[in-house]
Amino acid sequence: MNDDSNNPYRAPASDVSLVSPEYGIKNFERFSAWAVFGLSIITLGIYPIYWMYTRSQTLNLFYPDKISPVLLTSFLIFVFLSFFSGIVEPTEVSLIAILTLFNVIYTILYLTVLFKLRNRLNDLVVDNINPVITFFGSAIYLQYAVNKGLDQSE
Repeated sequence: MNDDSNNPYRAPASDVSLVSPEYGIKNFERFSAWAVFGLSIITLGIYPIYWMYTRSQTLNLFYPDKISPVLLTSFLIFVFLSFFSGIVEPTEVSLIAILTLFNVIYTILYLTVLFKLRNRLNDLVVDNINPVITFFGSAIYLQYAVNKGLDQSE
């Protein structure tokens, strides 16, 4: 009685997802590494965090070895807590210790997400992504590696 297959007013049902495992590195958009550098300066270091989070989300859509959503959420929480610890001027030793602990955990989570992202991107590009340059260049270098992988895949 209620057959939607012949209903002309029904919304179309089509897969509009552009992310697919067979595209590999082509799932990422080309974006200038210089733009990442500039946005990092303009946003006072917030853009690399956004870059890492969004690229991790894109990788999780098609890469079989996903970066844990719990890790990514924890990373964002400690980014906020670390930012908050830079604003507050603590006077008690216990509060100083807690805020320092937030910064240490943030640093560990940042490096963990950075290198998990690097390891997965390393599987998608032809050349090896250097871990030392990844440590010092973070999102800027990884965007350069993505762009180089896009160039090589054409």
